Parts: sequence; C-alpha cells; structure tokens
Amino acid sequence: MKTDGQHVICDLWLVESVSQKEVLRVLTSAISKGGLNVVGEAYKDFGGDAFTVAFILSESHFSAHYFPERNYIAIDCFTCGDEGNPISAVAYVVKELNAQETSIKVIKRGMK
Repeated sequence: MKTDGQHVICDLWLVESVSQKEVLRVLTSAISKGGLNVVGEAYKDFGGDAFTVAFILSESHFSAHYFPERNYIAIDCFTCGDEGNPISAVAYVVKELNAQETSIKVIKRGMK
C-alpha cells in the first residue's frame, strides 16, 4: 500500500444558503466524479440544515461540515496512492454549489 497522497482542504463560502439535501447530493456526486469509493459513512444532523458528514473511502476519507447560517462549508479530502482525484472532487463541489469565495490548499503527504 502506498503512503503518498494528496490532502485537499477547502473553505467554501456560498452566495446563498442551500438545503442540506442539495449539499449532500453534490458531495456524493463529487465523490463519484473524483473516482473515489465510499466504504462507510458517519453523519450528524445539527438541525436547521447544519450537518457534518464523513465518508470513509477505500482511498482514505472525505468530510464536510456545513454551516448554513454562515453560507459556509469546510471540506477535507485525503487520498493515498494513485486512485481517485481529490482535487477534481472538491472542484466539483465548488462549481456545483456556486461558491462566492473559496480557499483551497493541496498538501502532499506521506512522502519523504
């Protein structure tokens, strides 16, 4: 198993708040578009469309925290090896949710 990978961290501010259902739809589509494979999931609904979700991937993980009162989503996607494309997955979310502003960091991990 390879240890090298990419860790994508994204702060995303939306033009306007969207429903929890829509955000979850976009996140699951992004995972698929990025060629990532879900093997497990944890989800916490905080009410008022706020939620946290963590997808356990065969490549590592994809998590999101949605704060609808601030039109803000924090995304974290880490993959090990050559499978999947976390940058494409996060870029899909940014495009589909009509981001007003983003901050994206890509960190190379697991390499000496």
